[in-house]
Amino acid sequence: MKDKYTPQWLKEVLERGYKPAKIYHDFDKGLFSYIDIHDDKKHIAPNCKIYSLEGLPGTGKTTLIERFRGRYGLDVVNQILPNEPIDDQAMPLLFYLNSEELKTKQAVNCIKDICILDRYYVSTLAFYWAYDKINHTNEYECAYKWYKTAIISRKIWQPFTVYYIEIDSATSIIRKNRKSSESKDNLWENCNFLDYFNDYYVYFYEKIEPRTRLCRISGNLSLEEIEEFIMKDMNEE
Repeated sequence: MKDKYTPQWLKEVLERGYKPAKIYHDFDKGLFSYIDIHDDKKHIAPNCKIYSLEGLPGTGKTTLIERFRGRYGLDVVNQILPNEPIDDQAMPLLFYLNSEELKTKQAVNCIKDICILDRYYVSTLAFYWAYDKINHTNEYECAYKWYKTAIISRKIWQPFTVYYIEIDSATSIIRKNRKSSESKDNLWENCNFLDYFNDYYVYFYEKIEPRTRLCRISGNLSLEEIEEFIMKDMNEE
């Protein structure tokens, strides 16, 4: 399936081990044929505590996730979406929503006491919040309606704690070896987009979901220090 005609974002999804039964050219049908966005079945309550690791590109989330899996044997759910979609226009809302529900299904089926997700639904909401600010569109409203319905119907679950690694937009661009621009083609190079994305997390957990515990961690710490802090925090709760 992977060849020179396969878009980069799909290559990254496949490299993570996700193998859709069928790739649709019509995105309205959904990328993953075994996910039905209209399925009203609730996800069974997880037996484990679900945690989410969040932050801008360059915070070390993916490396930390692999350390939690390898060093501590924790259950983790990797990011299904590409690390940073190159062509944001090619990523329809339904693709994001399907991926969040797939990640939830994996999380609730974990067999250990702790499961950590590499990004979760707040990241999708933050993306569309920032996307609308830059493009003067109205995609966020649809994403937020999905969120409210999915929470009530238990198709997604509120994490026990969200660990948000904080870096500013300039640091994110430097760490990812990018050049800052005002481009709308690659929003991860756009400092305004990154700033909006960052700001949304504070807004969301103060105004929309204040009962979910948000733990903000300085991205200036080393990965070893962040890893130690998170493990200690989870063990003390």
